[in-house]
Amino acid sequence: MSRRWILCMTPAVLYISLLFSFSETSYFTGSQVQASPLMVILAQQQIVLAEDTRILNIHLPLLDESLELWNLSGIGERISHMAPNLRCCHHPGLESQFLWKECIQNSFPWWTAAPPATQRVLLGLDDQHDKNFEGEHAEGIVILVSDSSELLQCKDLIRNLRTKLDCDLPIELAYSSALPVSLIEEIQALANNVTDARALNLGNFFLSSMLKSVASPSNLLPFALLANRFSRVVFIRPVTTFLQNPSILLEDLASENASYLFFHDRAIPQKGQYSRRDWIENLFRIGNRHPSQELSTSAFWNSDLREQATGDVVVADKSTLASVLTLAFAAWMNAPEAWEGVIGGHIDSKETLWLAADLMRTPYAFASPSYANIIGVESEHRVSGQKGFTKNICSQQTLQLDLRGKPSWIGGGRDVSRSVQKRLAWMHIVLEKPEAAERLSWEDQGNGFWCVADEGTALEGTELGTAIKKAI
Repeated sequence: MSRRWILCMTPAVLYISLLFSFSETSYFTGSQVQASPLMVILAQQQIVLAEDTRILNIHLPLLDESLELWNLSGIGERISHMAPNLRCCHHPGLESQFLWKECIQNSFPWWTAAPPATQRVLLGLDDQHDKNFEGEHAEGIVILVSDSSELLQCKDLIRNLRTKLDCDLPIELAYSSALPVSLIEEIQALANNVTDARALNLGNFFLSSMLKSVASPSNLLPFALLANRFSRVVFIRPVTTFLQNPSILLEDLASENASYLFFHDRAIPQKGQYSRRDWIENLFRIGNRHPSQELSTSAFWNSDLREQATGDVVVADKSTLASVLTLAFAAWMNAPEAWEGVIGGHIDSKETLWLAADLMRTPYAFASPSYANIIGVESEHRVSGQKGFTKNICSQQTLQLDLRGKPSWIGGGRDVSRSVQKRLAWMHIVLEKPEAAERLSWEDQGNGFWCVADEGTALEGTELGTAIKKAI
């Protein structure tokens, strides 16, 4: 019998470890002090010994009487405390299906299966030394296709990656089983015609009823990240145009020593009395906790912005238990019970992953200190109460930079990108200057168009202009 299994079976050892590790953690419901999450879990463990096998039956309920649905901070902490117990779930004598039901579905009943690499992490293998994570599919790209227009853009995106940027990372085209059958067949046909690509049916990993209720692309982001077979993955929506090989982003993620790498959205100030920052701050206050340094030093926090991260591109390292559980937490937040009861109306679903990471203290980073930049055409607007016109740069598109300050990708749609190339002689960019704390002043023009009051820099003849011509 392995030492590991003896440890998992020995309540005394677990209790002593718990006493030293979590003795300061307590939870309150009114004036009543609740035991720490791990104590509650350990109290519910049942160890059944049979003649030929040893079964550890661990119950890991995500919610019980000690936590209210709105206590996202406490729920995040509880999920993070699931990690030591999940490591006790692995045993070679037991079927993975049994372990999955007992160790995972008690907390996430809509999560029916996981790819092999993710299952190894969840059921207790030493993910830091598992050589299988370094196999031929350790890294890859997952592209989420949500409708027919995105399928057309996906074809252009793949052509760009394979033929113009020399990206040879394996690709999975993720789709919801709730999509029309004809569209699913088209997605599968596209995957079959691309080298080292395959279709990914999210219905093989999550209940169909769940997928129907979280149909939007930003809601499905954590589900697509959980279901793909890669350990280190770049999530991409088809509305993006890459200007560099996305494998560079995997290198950037590793250099940041983080589980997730995000890109900032537009730095749009919050208007009116409602504040998303105040709502998030209250989540931490309820749990008697504080935001991470990544959050507390951000412009989103200190300038009370409306947006923090875009959901068009996210880089993830799923080789640790904390990172996988963070994805599960974000998926739970996007599911109907939490979304309709607590979260919806306070933040966008594209923001739940970084929020889940912050609540669980899972390390994450942003690729650039600057928020989204604009790439668009020059126009003139008359300013109310003033003579003459002011020059603006207007567009549906944003330009994102990598860790080195180099242009990484453009968001806003492949069809719009083509018009960028056609009008390149008239195109300008305006970049943020975070070192000078200068944020772009965005004005909403409706229908996804935004303007920035700045003359910008002409693209024609520049390195970026050349990169755009190559990529589109």
